[in-house]
Amino acid sequence: MDAPIVLIHGPNGTGKTSILSALEMALTGRVESMARQDNRYTAHLPFTGQEFATVQVDVASALRPSLMERMTVGGSRVAGEPALNRDLARFFSERCYLDQASLGRLLELYQLRDGKQESLLARFVNELLGLEHLDALRSGLHDATDLRLLKNLATNLAEADNTAKRASVELKQASSTRENAGREFEQATAAVAQLLTAAGIDVAEADVDQLLELAQDGAGVPDPVLPRALDVDRELAALRGRIEAVAERPTSQRLFDARTVLDETVAANATWRERRQPSILRWADAASSAGIDLSNGWSEGLAGELTKVSSLLSRQDQVRREQTAAEQLLASHERDLAGTTEQLTAAQVEASTLVEGLATLSGVITDNTCPVCDRDFAELRIGHLSDHLDTKLARLAEQGAALTTLRRRRDELAQEVGQLVQARNLVAAQVLDAEGLGALESRRLLLESFGRQFDELDPIIREGESVNAAERDARRVVEQLETADREYAHIDAELARFAADLDTAVGLEESALQACRRLSELSAAAIEALQVREVARRNLAEGARRLNAAKLEHKRLTTLVAEILERKSKWESRVTEAKRRQRVAREVHDAASAARTTIVQRVFTESLNNVWADLFMRLAPSEEFIPAFGIPSATKTTLEVSLETRLRNGELGGPPQMMLSAGNLNTAALSLFIALHLAVEPRMRCLVFDDPVQAMDEVHVAQFAALIRTLAKQLKRQVVIAVHERELFDYLTLELSPAYAGDTLITVELGDRANDVDRGIRRREYSEDRAITG
Repeated sequence: MDAPIVLIHGPNGTGKTSILSALEMALTGRVESMARQDNRYTAHLPFTGQEFATVQVDVASALRPSLMERMTVGGSRVAGEPALNRDLARFFSERCYLDQASLGRLLELYQLRDGKQESLLARFVNELLGLEHLDALRSGLHDATDLRLLKNLATNLAEADNTAKRASVELKQASSTRENAGREFEQATAAVAQLLTAAGIDVAEADVDQLLELAQDGAGVPDPVLPRALDVDRELAALRGRIEAVAERPTSQRLFDARTVLDETVAANATWRERRQPSILRWADAASSAGIDLSNGWSEGLAGELTKVSSLLSRQDQVRREQTAAEQLLASHERDLAGTTEQLTAAQVEASTLVEGLATLSGVITDNTCPVCDRDFAELRIGHLSDHLDTKLARLAEQGAALTTLRRRRDELAQEVGQLVQARNLVAAQVLDAEGLGALESRRLLLESFGRQFDELDPIIREGESVNAAERDARRVVEQLETADREYAHIDAELARFAADLDTAVGLEESALQACRRLSELSAAAIEALQVREVARRNLAEGARRLNAAKLEHKRLTTLVAEILERKSKWESRVTEAKRRQRVAREVHDAASAARTTIVQRVFTESLNNVWADLFMRLAPSEEFIPAFGIPSATKTTLEVSLETRLRNGELGGPPQMMLSAGNLNTAALSLFIALHLAVEPRMRCLVFDDPVQAMDEVHVAQFAALIRTLAKQLKRQVVIAVHERELFDYLTLELSPAYAGDTLITVELGDRANDVDRGIRRREYSEDRAITG
């Protein structure tokens, strides 16, 4: 295929597409149209029945300095390197090779996008217009147009901005804390001044340092007057309690009357002891001699003894009833035991005798005749005699189980009788005989007699208790009055002493209680004043500590606020500089966007659309709708290119797929492919078409042949075309024949011609027409 034009012909299915696919595989390492259909297409590339295929192509040294080694294709594996490098391979697939499968879908494939990636057409336009540098500049500056994105790009800026913000927050917090510390400083200063004033220290026109010095000097110095004042107050409180304990001041008349009453009660008590008490003492001696315990009280001792005897008598009645019930139950169980024993003895005798006799008979029975009565047992018609004897023995065995039950019942009854005998003996032991019972009755009668005597003596006893109580009360009143008289003498002396301590005197008309209350109020007022001064002195140390701490904290926070303010200003200046640079970057970004828009508008309207329209009208001169690129949006980073149609008068039409026929759609795709090929600097000066004139009429074919001739002869492109119609092949062979010396055309015919000597490959050289040139 080293001629400027190569024509390949063969009927459908003879391998035209296979030859071009093998050429694409050897040049690029893949078959793009098949890869779009199935990513495992390599398994179908070898000829049917073959496990693998090999391809090899030689290219110009400008494209590849060394010869290509063979590539092996089979299964899912491709071994070897293609003839072209990656960039040339992509250029060939996109700009030089138009396969048959892609021709009908070329416009759609050019506009197809995968996710956010650019379409093939947009990528080509970017390369064509040289927008990569502008887009790279805009993409590089895109983050600079937004401060948040710029922070992600420039970590130092993000750090500076965050540091500045943190400094602002810290400054706000520190300023607030400093204000609070200032208020605390003022409050601590005022508190120390108040404490010094309360402690009796003059603080007029003293500054903070002087207040601190005065507070530290006066802190902890005790007041010597306060302890004595507290002692006086405690003694007054105790004296007031003693005054309140004395009802009123005693008089001589009251004490005389009380002593007279005491003498009268003493005489009455003596008379009662002489005349009335002996009868009571005689009763007490008799009761003690009778065994009555009077230690807990005469009435209580007598009543307790009588209750005890009555309980014993009642218990004897209950014990006799229990004894009678026990005797009756015992007699019943003894009768049951005797009957059960008798039944058991009789059953044992009968059973043992009968068993022995029947067992003896069973040994001598040989037929159905009874050995005892010589009677034929068959007369009874109830079976054989030996069987009857065995049945009797079995029943006697069952009677043995009944004997066991009777024996168990006898043992149980014997055990119960033994228990009842023990219970009866225990109850019988508690029953008193007639002598003991009579003694209890006599004791009860005696106690009842003492009770009646005590009831007769009860008024005398109460009279004695009354005169004794009167004597005790009179004696207590006399003692109280005598004690009060001595207590008031002591109270008067104490009141006079306390009044002297408090620099006052007791009034003549004041009672002791009134004087004590007045002295207590004076003492409390003096103590309160002293305590205020004492508390103030004690609190001076804490106040001085608080004031000193507040002073130091306010000073520290003032320094901290200044440091944070300085740090905030430094970082904010850096952020300000970054924002200035950001504005410059935004201006550059906007200028690049404007330049990009200008380039896109100019190139699409003046260059690319003109080339495409010229090629399309060459191939389809009668078509009214001319395909064109819509003006793409140049405001985005990725270029979005759409296709449209326009009337010859410039009026806008719909998309090519809607406005053009199938043949003209192929023509539009073919002309677009050639226009894109011609629009860029050719890295490979070749064009490969697989049946490009399908659905074209004769006019389109003639225009296509002229276009191919122009591409090959004038633009120096090597063109490879595969067609399946014989007439078209012959026509193109004629139209593209060599036209000057050195010009060449290669035709390749597949099918039956492949078996000829030249294998269907013919190189057509230029030769002069002798009929014309002579």
